[in-house]
Formats: sequence, structure tokens, C-alpha cells
Amino acid sequence: MSESFKICPICAAHNHRAAVVCSTCGASLNAVEAQSRSVQQPANTPYDYRFGETDLQETTLKRTGQTYFTILVTALVAFILGGAAFAVGSSFWNQTPTAPIVNTPLPRPTLNIPTVTMGPPTGTTTFTPPPTLTPSQTLTPQPCIQTIVTGDSLIGAILRCGHNSRDIMPTVMALNNITDANAIQAGLQVIIPWPTPTIDPNAIPTATPIAEGTSSANAGSGDGLALDESILAFAPTATATLPAGVMFHEVQPNENLLAITNQYSIDLKVFSELNPEMDFSRCDLSSAFGGPSCIITLSIGQSVRVPAPAPTATQIPTIDPNATATPTATATFNEPEALSPSDRQFFSANQLITLRWLPTGILASNEQYRVDVEDITSGTLYTALTRDVFFIIPPEWRGQIAVRHDYFWTVGVVSEADTNTVLFPSTPRMFVWQGISPDDESE
Repeated sequence: MSESFKICPICAAHNHRAAVVCSTCGASLNAVEAQSRSVQQPANTPYDYRFGETDLQETTLKRTGQTYFTILVTALVAFILGGAAFAVGSSFWNQTPTAPIVNTPLPRPTLNIPTVTMGPPTGTTTFTPPPTLTPSQTLTPQPCIQTIVTGDSLIGAILRCGHNSRDIMPTVMALNNITDANAIQAGLQVIIPWPTPTIDPNAIPTATPIAEGTSSANAGSGDGLALDESILAFAPTATATLPAGVMFHEVQPNENLLAITNQYSIDLKVFSELNPEMDFSRCDLSSAFGGPSCIITLSIGQSVRVPAPAPTATQIPTIDPNATATPTATATFNEPEALSPSDRQFFSANQLITLRWLPTGILASNEQYRVDVEDITSGTLYTALTRDVFFIIPPEWRGQIAVRHDYFWTVGVVSEADTNTVLFPSTPRMFVWQGISPDDESE
């Protein structure tokens, strides 16, 4: 006996013959009749909207989507193929016709084969390059560079570089863009050319050595011209120029800086000004010995600049009336060169002023330096004698009126027998010192 069942009109699921609702989709089965298993369901059963919910039939929706998708893909493929065909057609019609290629056969080259002739080998000249001459470098000497310190002057810096005249002053001012030589400031570095070496006519001529195997006729100066030995024998030699009153001292064994300064009666500041190429940066120049950190190493045979000793007076012998008079050479002296303070430098009332000058020789045992300081504002003249190369002005010389006082000062050489006659006075220089009233001084 066959068993009957109900087929859901929505999802086509088999349900019990007494089922009221589809167990799969929940559709109503009240109007559905039970069928036997032998009865087959039609392939396309039209959907009856009277049964169950009013949803769309799934099979109908699936077929509609496939139709739309097929139409869309076909249109897209047709568009792509049409664009490609259009591009190919445009490139074809826009082509420039080219001439047909004609294969023209090239002419065969003619070979020129040299004929070999038997015979002896011929020598070939080989070029040997000459040796390359490397020019030697010529070192350019550096100029003399001086740093202006407090109380220094431009002429003092020029003298420390070995010049013995003021003719170089305009050149130094133009080289360093200085418009006023009296208005230089401390810390300024001044570039000063070295003095031009002069020919010493008393120097012993030296001949240029000639290499072995080279005759004097073939010895040349490098430009192909032969030099005669007789000319080389009288070739002058250049010697360094020293300012007047300065000479070289050769360092002896077991001799140090202290021994040299004591020998020539100078302090360390004067020695440093005469030898600016040496390093005195760790020395206290206001001290006679430079302080504990001042270490200046001197080597045996080294030449240092020192003041030249003053010429000794020559005793004039008794004149013989019957003898022929012979002129006696008179010793000449150069004036002391004032170093500091700088011209027209100003000092306040509580400052002490130290006058310094460059010595030009060693004083004789009966000679001294005379310092003349004139207070132009009050019309007072002060005079002092010293054997040092500096002088500290006493506070008593300060003006007793609370205004600025102008001072002129000079230094010269006098003898102990006649201190009123000043020999070789220096060029007058000026400084300004603020005065103080007696009431302020008492306070």
C-alpha cells in the first residue's frame, strides 16, 4: 500500500499527509491535497499565490538574474571589441606609405695585398721621452705681524719688525686701512712688510759651487748661459737689516735669557720688543723676569737682537803744533723712541701712568735718562732721572684742578755732570690725565 504525503507549493518539500504547515518554509498546507509516492510532481508547477505567503518564486527570480547578467556581459564584450577594432583601423589609415625596399647588391672591395720582398731588416728609431723636470717650490716669507697692546704705538710696532726709519709708515697705514696712526686700538693686528735686505759691500763673496765633471765654461744658471767664475767671485751677499742701535748676540754655552738681559741692562719687555718672532705669551712683561710661567728656551749659537753698546769716548791726545791735524770721529747717537702711552691717550684720576721708550744703546756709567713731563693746563714742568727704560709718573704730578690736564713728555740722555743739557731728546708725545681737587684727595 502506498503512503501519501503533501508537497509544499513554495519549496517543494515533502510533508506528512496530515501536515497543516510546511516543516521547511512554514507555508500553509491546508489547501494542498495528499499525494501518493507513485505520483510524480510536474516539472514546472505554476505558483499559486493563493497558497501561503506572497513571496516571489525562487526559480523565477534565478532565471531573471541570469538573463540580465548575460545581457550585461555581452554588451561589455562588444564594447571592448569595438574599441579595439577602431584603434586598429585608425592606426592603419594613418600610416605613412614607405617606399619598397630594393635589395641592391654591394660592389665587392678590391684587396691591395702588398708584395713581400726579401731583404735585410731595417732598424726602427725608438723615441725616448726626456725626463720631466719638477719645479721646486719657493717659499714666500710671511710678513711681520704685530699685535698692538695697551699703550703701544704704530711706530713702535714698525721698529720691532726691523725698520730703522719712518718711511715705511704710509705703506703700513695703507696696507692695514689705518687713517690715523695715533688712533689705533689695543688688540689690532698690524701687517708690516719685512725690511728689504741690503747688499753688504764688506761681505766676503762666495762662489757658486760647480758639480764634479762640469767645467766652468759649461756651468750655467739654468737658462743656457755660462757664468764666469771671475764674476761669481765678486757676487755680493745679502745681509739682514738691523735698526740703528741694535745688534745680534750669539747665545753661548750655559747662557740663558736672564744672563743676556743682565749683560745688556734691559728688561724682558725690551727684549720681547727687539725679538718679536719669539713666543712671550706665557710671560708677564711687567715683571723683570717674566713670572714663574715664563720659559724661553735658547739654543747654543742662536742669534738674538740686543741693544748695541754706546760707543766709548775717545780721549783726544795733546795737540802737537808741528803735527798735521787729523779729524777725530765723533760718536753719533739716535734719539730714544717713545713707545707708550699712545699719543693723546686718556687716563682717569685713579690711574697710574707708565712712560716707556725704546733704548738705542747702553748708557755709559756717567749717563742717565732724563724724563721731562709738562702739565700744559697748569703750566708746571716736572723732571726726573732714571737708568731704566720706563718711568712711573708719581701721583703728585697729577693736576690739582678737577679738569682734564694735557701733558707733553720727552726723554733724552744727560750726563751726571750736566743734567740740564739734554742730548738726543725724543719726539714730544701727549697724554690726558684727569685732575683731582685737593678736597677730593683728602677724602
